[in-house]
Amino acid sequence: SEDASTAIYGGGGQIAFRPDDRNLVTIALDAHRESWEANGFTRSIRVFTDASSPGQCNNACVTRLRNQCQLPLILGGNNSQQFFDNGATASRSCTGANFASNRDEDLDAFSAAAEYEVKLTSQLSGVVGAGWAEQHRENSNDGDYTYLAGLRYAFTGDTVLRGNVARKIRFPTLRNLYGTQEGNENLETEVTQNYEVGLDQRLPLINGLFSVTLFRIDAENFIRKPNSDTCGGVTFTFEPFCNFDKLRFQGVETNLAFSPFAGFNAQIGYTYLDASNEEPGLFDPVPGNPVTLVPGTSTIDNEPEHKFMAAVSYAIGGGATLLADYQYVADSFAVARNQIDTLELADYHLLNLGVTQDVGGAYQLYGRVENVLDENYESSFGFPEAGRVFFIGLRAKLGPG
Repeated sequence: SEDASTAIYGGGGQIAFRPDDRNLVTIALDAHRESWEANGFTRSIRVFTDASSPGQCNNACVTRLRNQCQLPLILGGNNSQQFFDNGATASRSCTGANFASNRDEDLDAFSAAAEYEVKLTSQLSGVVGAGWAEQHRENSNDGDYTYLAGLRYAFTGDTVLRGNVARKIRFPTLRNLYGTQEGNENLETEVTQNYEVGLDQRLPLINGLFSVTLFRIDAENFIRKPNSDTCGGVTFTFEPFCNFDKLRFQGVETNLAFSPFAGFNAQIGYTYLDASNEEPGLFDPVPGNPVTLVPGTSTIDNEPEHKFMAAVSYAIGGGATLLADYQYVADSFAVARNQIDTLELADYHLLNLGVTQDVGGAYQLYGRVENVLDENYESSFGFPEAGRVFFIGLRAKLGPG
């Protein structure tokens, strides 16, 4: 059981001004605190003691950290930690136990950024920007820079070529750091280098816009779960969030949005993704003696190679709107716990249907059926998604329309 709450408070501001009609300068500042408090949650664990092999830990029961055998209650936490001395005098044993813990964690985040847009010619425009962000935790601080540079060239009023390069960062969240049975307080800041080149083409005959974008993302310290209980050389008793040294995501994204007549809107899209772990490391396919290390797989789990989507909405009059969306996902893989073997997940189709009815301007009735085909599928191996689901409800709009 657990009584937990999260609070986020702070503030920010943005100022934009034009020195002249060809230039725009934007400055933004932000500061906020994120707090997480959990009281009285209990966790069932196994307790390990060992006198026959001082200094050794049984990974099935405990984690080895700082040359001590640590109970797997909260790795790196501040409350209810238990340690066994390397020289403890007891026989090897694993016994069940329940431990209660109270947690109170805070994060402070600060950021500042500036951006400059300029119209170089009647057809060419550009943007550059830079920023700095910091995250302060109880036992550590981290900060890093970001930047953006992009160009846009309009061949005609309907055809535009665009490109940009950007460096982005993402700090670990409260869940990443402290989440029950998944948090890892040793996480580092994620850094991504992003490249995009795209073409936008307006289609006046169908009142539409077609776009195609080539993209590549090189990520360092990418934060995700590795489907393993080992992270950074430390063995947990659960599958924690972990930093991946070098991941690459690249591919092409296409999208067509159009509204050929009043009340009808449609969108069609396709994404091809090539995702790979550039430095998978070495792993033992059959743990035991002797140890044999082989390269891990470069496959990244739960990153489908092909995605197709379509969505339509049609206002039939009287405040009623019909909705439908479809998604096809193919060639997604799961990575085994040994980080070497892979398993291809089944392709799947998802169809959702819905209807909304406006009532009195401030209210809206809605009904929705998700997974109409009752598809049996998994977006992540071992976690089946829901079958056919029905929703009905009422939305209310508060304040002026």
